[in-house]
Amino acid sequence: MREQSLDARALAGVKIAAVGPATSGALLDRGLAVDVAPDRFVAEALLDALRDRRDVRGVRVLYAAAEGAREVLQLGLEELGAVVDRVELYRSVRDGEGAERLRALLLDRQADLVTFTSASSVNAFVEAVGDEASRCAPAATIGPITANEARARGIDVVIEAEESTIGGLVDAIRQHFTLSQAPT
Repeated sequence: MREQSLDARALAGVKIAAVGPATSGALLDRGLAVDVAPDRFVAEALLDALRDRRDVRGVRVLYAAAEGAREVLQLGLEELGAVVDRVELYRSVRDGEGAERLRALLLDRQADLVTFTSASSVNAFVEAVGDEASRCAPAATIGPITANEARARGIDVVIEAEESTIGGLVDAIRQHFTLSQAPT
């Protein structure tokens, strides 16, 4: 928009939906208020929120996604009658630096917990350290989709955030360790 000398006013009348509060906040920082955001921060919950609206069928939707993102949102929007243009705006790129050291620490049982914020982070972790090492420490996950992927890779998920945000993950970890260290 900047290249064309446009600002947020160019989007007047456009409805905006976002899965989570971080995305909503980033959009608001740029002058774009979100019209639809779910109570649970997963694609399925956004689809539930959109299902009851009358302004989805026949509407053209720009779905800004990560490369390799699940197709749940796109397929669900199409099922609701929207015409979806999916644009992959970014991708996660693995950085193998430190993988050997991390693998050694895991195999030596030096990690109390591994945290995951997405299914792709689970897969990148397993690819970086290997199957055996990836199963040497329990995991905390940001939500159900990530937890399911970790379990599918053989990782013991002991903490799953109730709210699928970084803050929710931190709170779940804090609560877990506070309860596990409480006097009996």
